[in-house]
Amino acid sequence: MFVNTLQDKLDRPCQRSNFHIHAGTGPGTCGAYAIDDVIGNYKAVGYTCLCLSNHNLLTSPDTFDNQGLNMIPGYEYTSDKHLVCLGAKTMVFDPKDTSDEALQKAAETCAAEGGFAILCHPHWPEEWHTSREFLDKTAGYGAIEVFNAATDRDVGARGRTACMNAQDYVLSQGRLVWGVGSDDFHRWWHLAAGWNMVYADNTPEAIIDALKKGEFYVSSGLRLKDLSLVGDRLHAEVCNPSGYVDEYRYRFVGKHGRVLKTVENATADYLLCGDEGYVRVEVYCPGGNVLLTQPVYDTEFFKE
Repeated sequence: MFVNTLQDKLDRPCQRSNFHIHAGTGPGTCGAYAIDDVIGNYKAVGYTCLCLSNHNLLTSPDTFDNQGLNMIPGYEYTSDKHLVCLGAKTMVFDPKDTSDEALQKAAETCAAEGGFAILCHPHWPEEWHTSREFLDKTAGYGAIEVFNAATDRDVGARGRTACMNAQDYVLSQGRLVWGVGSDDFHRWWHLAAGWNMVYADNTPEAIIDALKKGEFYVSSGLRLKDLSLVGDRLHAEVCNPSGYVDEYRYRFVGKHGRVLKTVENATADYLLCGDEGYVRVEVYCPGGNVLLTQPVYDTEFFKE
């Protein structure tokens, strides 16, 4: 049976969210800008949920003015590879231990505390820096960044990001992980470049619960109007609030990143054959904006 995590959920409250932000750590650092300034600018462009995830520094929302936004505590576990620990209550980091097992411990601790761990920019500083071998042996995280504004500067031109390769690799092993978008905010030009639209009430607990269930999509400007599965037919429809003509390229992607079907139209349909394992949808528009859905998945393929 195929499951669409957004089936009949698009009329729920939806929170524009970014979980990968650096701020408040001082001049010359990744988080060079003041926390109040960063939060204020995100609020001004319509965000409702954020996480300050500084490198190996757990930031509590109790230490600053949230300006009416839902601020979730967290940090970015930073060693050879990086991991956003969203909703973490304690920081797990030992500078003397840079092993992959140490990262997994951080992910598992975050999950045990009710949080949600996100594997960051798996293709940075070079493609497959987060190797297949690492992905094979490491667990505990619930999602992989599939869009990172600080490192995916040419996604519109190439039609996909290298981050997607890592997610497809894990999905193709029968392990269900979601795809997350982020600004990875360091400087103002990263602001509001890629985000998550999460279908949940605007509380930390509700947001994290929706992330765990895959009830969100990733966007850099497009809005999801419909993603529905009726029988074997998967239907997708987006719109562009920026006012561009409604001309889109839809790509239905399955195991090993194989493009199953491409449609250039205002809407698109894909008829499931039954052996895909999963199908996720990528949507691109002439203005360069993208939208990425979570995989519509076969429960028989993902038995873990």
